[in-house]
Amino acid sequence: DRPTPYVQVIEGDRVRHKAVQPGARGEAGDQTVVAVTGLQAGARVILGHVGALREGTAVRFTAAATAAPPASAPASAPASTSATGTAR
Repeated sequence: DRPTPYVQVIEGDRVRHKAVQPGARGEAGDQTVVAVTGLQAGARVILGHVGALREGTAVRFTAAATAAPPASAPASAPASTSATGTAR
């Protein structure tokens, strides 16, 4: 039932699967990043190795998961291995 390709985002307190169109690839520090279209600015994207979560799975945030990336990080690059990132 998932769109292909997709990313997992948090809407409210639930996981949602959002279709995206992949674009340019690059490196940011030691991580590979991919620019995508199809997300609203401010979307909370799940990053890291959490596996595929089912649509509608309830989530809650911890202080580490909600930390903002440093100002010097590229907009499309995750700043750390935290559980979520924010689309810009």
